[in-house]
This record gives sequence, C-alpha cells and structure tokens, in this order.
Amino acid sequence: MVGKTSAKFDVATQDKTATVILEGIILLDQAKALRTFLDGVLTFPGNRWILRLENLKLISHRGMQALCDFAREIRKRGYEVEIAGIDPVVLEALKASRLLGYFSRSAS
Repeated sequence: MVGKTSAKFDVATQDKTATVILEGIILLDQAKALRTFLDGVLTFPGNRWILRLENLKLISHRGMQALCDFAREIRKRGYEVEIAGIDPVVLEALKASRLLGYFSRSAS
C-alpha cells in the first residue's frame, strides 16, 4: 500500500477499566485523529487504564506525544496508563524518544 496508511482506534470498557486498542500505522493525519479519539476516551470515569499496542506497527512522534498527553491527564487523576502489549518496533521508538516513562508496564 504505497502512499496509504491505515490506523484503527478502539476502546473497550468494563466496570471502571478502559482498554484502548491501537492498530496499524499512525502518521501525521492519524495522529490528529488519535488525539481526538483519546480526548473522547478521557470522558470515561475509569480507575484502570490499559493500552494494547501489539498490533500498532508504526507511530509518528506526534502520535507518541498524543499518547503521552493522554497518560499525563490520567496521572492528574491519580491513575497510571498501563501498556499490556506492544510491538517491538513501537517499544523501541518510545524508548528512543525517552517517552516510555509516561506509562507503566504489565507483566502480561
């Protein structure tokens, strides 16, 4: 798919847990859509926040910044955003950008 990228954003909620699922490739236009999506997720009155990123293959710096801003807002509420699954390439990108510290890691 030359010149085309696709991203999928979803959230599953159960009780007070929100699981955010990101898939595909998030570049500039998708990063803007991601920020809008995450702003909507912030309206959920949860006390447990999980990111599933194992099917997210690539994310731009702006996309990573949107995730960090989301995590910062959750921290203001006194909670953490847990990464429960992450693609190795995305993990390395977060480490290289020194942004991994915004998130906690699950043992699973």
